[in-house]
Amino acid sequence: MRRKVVILVFLLTTLTSFAKIEIDLNTATEKVIEKSETIKKYELDLENSKLQKKEAFKSGLPSVGYSGTIAKTEDKNTFTGSDEYHQYKLTLSQPIFNGFRIITAIQNGDKYVQLSEYALEKEKNDEKLKITKNYIEALKLKKQIEILENSKKELEKNFEKIKRMYELGFVMKSDVLDINYGLIELESTILQMKNAFEISKLSIKNDLGIASDEKLILKDVKNIDKKINVINIDLGKDLIKIKNESLTAKILDINLDLAKASEKFEKANFLPMVNGQFSYGNQTTYGSIKDAFKSENLDWSVGISISGTLYNFGKNIDAYQRSKNNTKKVEYDRKFTKDNLEIALKSAYLDIVRLQKVLEAKEKALESATENYKYQEKRLNNNLIDSITFLKAENSLREANIGYNITKLDLYYAIENYKNLLK
Repeated sequence: MRRKVVILVFLLTTLTSFAKIEIDLNTATEKVIEKSETIKKYELDLENSKLQKKEAFKSGLPSVGYSGTIAKTEDKNTFTGSDEYHQYKLTLSQPIFNGFRIITAIQNGDKYVQLSEYALEKEKNDEKLKITKNYIEALKLKKQIEILENSKKELEKNFEKIKRMYELGFVMKSDVLDINYGLIELESTILQMKNAFEISKLSIKNDLGIASDEKLILKDVKNIDKKINVINIDLGKDLIKIKNESLTAKILDINLDLAKASEKFEKANFLPMVNGQFSYGNQTTYGSIKDAFKSENLDWSVGISISGTLYNFGKNIDAYQRSKNNTKKVEYDRKFTKDNLEIALKSAYLDIVRLQKVLEAKEKALESATENYKYQEKRLNNNLIDSITFLKAENSLREANIGYNITKLDLYYAIENYKNLLK
């Protein structure tokens, strides 16, 4: 029985160790939204904005308050003979006029909700772009490893041929040593790339909330050739869109509206505040608490209270001027940021154009290197060239293949970056 338990535990451990998680880029961008602590903070900001909007609306509704006092005095009251007195009151207050503060606060409540919604959406887009960048960087390493390992297989195959030719006396020992050195150097590069790839995957695991000991497999981007070739960009229209319709532009516009609303709040300090009040309770009543609530001791009152500032050495004026200055600052920041948005979009567009041209050149270079490698391989097999010449051809093919695939992934990310700027 004990042996069966040990075997079962061993099998479970073995199966767990071989467990793996396969994800693609779409899954990664969805999962990062679920796991991001920053996004959770923005969601709380949105919830608070909605609560703030409710608070603003309710500030215009009646409020009910109460007060109560019970105390003992040193001397007894002449009429009641009691040294204890009570005073209780229930008050209902209704704002009538407060310099449009409540209306402005309700309007601002809507603005704050919109601002939080836009900020949350923007953060989600930024998190998706961030994980996309990390994912693409990892895929670049993965692709390099695949190319290097394929190159190693080809080099090993030719190494065996060279050794046989050396044994037959057709080539010198230096040819064997040169290719052997090339293999050792290639293995070292592969090991370096694998280490970098594991570190890159560990970073992705942290972003997605995956345990560090889990085996993670990153799938290639689906239909990447189609995605990087079929793209129509109207830069003129996009430059208008980014300054007026992007989330960043909308956030800037709302911040300006809120700054102007702050001016209204400061201006309201020049106006009086009017409240309607109704109170019901007893005046100061000596005796027990029961005496305090006798009908002859209870009364009510209705009235209007008016309050305001007559003079405070220009403090209200200074505060109002300060809010106007802050509005101007927001306007300057808004213009500066929108101009930078335009620059960022142009830069992203030019990067796409550049990478498209680079990709065309890399594709031609790969075709040329492939043909040259095939040609030099035949010449090597016929003992028409030395190993150094062959290694140069093999290295050129490897570098051309890596350059082409990395540029393709760089172009994909550049397109995603351009799209994100417009969101």
